[in-house]
Order: sequence, then structure tokens, then C-alpha cells
Amino acid sequence: MSQQQQPIILRGHIDEVTSVYFEKSTSNLSSSSLFSGDLKGNFNIFNLETRRVKQSIPNHHNGCILGFYQDDHYLYSQGREGCIKRLDLNQINISSSSPSSSSLEWYYNSIFSFCKFAPCRIGSSLSFFVPCDKEQVMLLDCREKQTLDGYKSSLMIAPPVSQYSSLSAFGMLTGMVCIDHSQYLLCSYEGGVIVEFDVRKLSEPTFVLENFEKQENLEGEQPKFCNYRDLIGVRHIYDLHNAQDPIIAINYQSELDKIIIGASSTQIHVMDRANIPTNSSIDTNNNHSFTGEQTSYSFEMKSGGVNDISCYNMSGVASTSQMSRLMFAGCWDGSVRVFDLKRKKKLAVYKYHENAIRSLDFKENNKEILLAAGCKDSKISIWNVNFETKRK
Repeated sequence: MSQQQQPIILRGHIDEVTSVYFEKSTSNLSSSSLFSGDLKGNFNIFNLETRRVKQSIPNHHNGCILGFYQDDHYLYSQGREGCIKRLDLNQINISSSSPSSSSLEWYYNSIFSFCKFAPCRIGSSLSFFVPCDKEQVMLLDCREKQTLDGYKSSLMIAPPVSQYSSLSAFGMLTGMVCIDHSQYLLCSYEGGVIVEFDVRKLSEPTFVLENFEKQENLEGEQPKFCNYRDLIGVRHIYDLHNAQDPIIAINYQSELDKIIIGASSTQIHVMDRANIPTNSSIDTNNNHSFTGEQTSYSFEMKSGGVNDISCYNMSGVASTSQMSRLMFAGCWDGSVRVFDLKRKKKLAVYKYHENAIRSLDFKENNKEILLAAGCKDSKISIWNVNFETKRK
């Protein structure tokens, strides 16, 4: 275990910080930045050099900000009210507290889910998987010409509940992450079940979401893919065998091919991704007696509850440091726990906050890693994860 270090503390929110996100690529912001959102939907941009807020947009969302994603100079944010907004970072006016005129928004539902969106690439187009009614997932295409208020995708994804009577109820969707170049989608449910959907057909030239909807809505006929099961397969289902311990956080470590699961218990589970031939998938038209499998191993914590998990997830891109083996967990007791997934060891416990950590993000900087933690106490802590710590 490493010695306790003193973090940098960023102050600029009144309400609890629900999302933090390091700037991932260059824009006209002139200095390294951290984006943050809070429970009331307020949005801040911090200058990491001065450690001050350089722009604030009050009420950017009507509900708490759940997540961010940067694509080139565009920043996408997700609000709990069921809306994704896009800001052009090159056109942000630092002296203004209003979004630029080039901002766009997409409303997809009003279920007030806490589940974070999952960005994915459908061909060359950026899309998002977003939570929908109960356990369902919806594909939202965020191209400029599809920006109508109330826009809804025709493609809905749901777990094969009726085919798996041996499993406990799936329950509400709690987490999503796209893996393996957006070819697969991991969805976690509060019943302790994870479904790995095969979404490779969405990237085939025969599938264009816009045409899929237009044919169905304007011609009054069924499109070529008339059922999501013609497009979406189920590669595998993972069962934690503990419906009383709902899954809260999920992530995927690409280099080690591990699924990491955080819940309300004192354990963080690390599961091997199923080794299945590329062209294989579960036939959801037939009933199955599924018993699931045990986790590969678990980390034990002194106190229970994990709200967020951050780790390396870039398929096909080698990490420039030992980040490929690290995993960070933002916990209910206000601590950030650091683990070495390769050696299966606890490395450090970073403790500053007294309230729950709500969001984590990291940024690699040469041989160092900056780790940001947004907390319920309205503060953000920035930790320097140094090379010496990672070698232990």
C-alpha cells in the first residue's frame, strides 16, 4: 500500500458533483481542462493550471449530469432528465455563462434513470446507447440532422427475460459499456445479471438507422430488420448469483479482458470475459437452463458500496504506462481505492472526502496519472498516481 498523499482540491460547485471528465483532445480551451457536472445540472470547466473555474453554465441540464464524452472538439453530456447535449469546445465563449449557438440536444426519454450512456461507433457515425423503460436500451443516433425534440430511435434492446426462467429477475438497467471497438455491449442489471449483446450487425453497410426508421414510418412497411433480434445477438450472460446485491457500477479492462463489477457489498468482483468463438451467440428463440459462472476473483474492502469504476478500456491500443493493470473504485465511504488487476493486489486507498465518491476519471501524463474524483460534498479531488505507486 502506498503512503497517503495530499490531493489538489477543486471548488466551484454548491451541490454534489455527479460527473467528472478530463479533456481528451485539443480544442480552443487553451489549457488542460476538467469538465464537471453536479446534481442540479450545473456545468463547470476547470483550468487545471490555475485550479479555478474558467467557465460555468448554470442549469445546463434539467437534472443531474450523469456523464460526458468528448469526440474531437465536441463535448457530449447526458442529463438525468433524458437528454444528451453537444457543445462545440472551439466556440465556447469563456466570458459567457450560456452555451454557444452551435450547441445541439437530443431528448430520448423521461424515466429519470441514473444509468450512464455508452458511446459507440456505428460505421463512421457517433451514436449512444441510452437507458430506456425498465431494463431496455435504446440506440440514439446523434448526427446533426436528427435533432428534433422528442426524437426516438426505432431500435430497442431488451434482455431475453422469458428465455431464462432459471435466472432471478433482471430488474432495472444499472450500467452499460461498449467494448471491442463497439462490437459488443455489456449491460448490467440490478438483479445481479450482466448481458453481453452482440451488436456487430449495426456496423454493417446494410444497416443505417435513419433508413431503418424512414422505411418503417413513411412507407408503412416493415423494414428489412423488423425485429431487434435480427440485428442484436446475445453473446453471453453472466450471473453473480446474488440478487440481493444489485450491480451499481460496471467497467471493462480491455488489455486483460476482464469485466469489473461494483455493488453495495464489501466486494469488487473481477470476472473473466467468456471465451467464445467469434461467430457464436446464444439462440434467444429457445429456452435455456443457464447456471452462470463464478467470478474470477474478488477484492475485499473494509466498507461496502462502489459508485464508479475507472480503468483502461481502449481495445487495440496499447497503454503507454502501467495503466493497463490499474483499476480505481470510487466508494461510498469517500475513499478511492486502487487495485492492480494483473497481480490481484490492493495498491492504495486515497482518502480525503467524508462523503460518497460519485464519479471518477483519469488522464495519463507521461509516466504519471492524474485521477479526478467528484464527491457528494461538492468538491473534486485530483490525485497524482505516480510511477512508484504503480510498481508496488
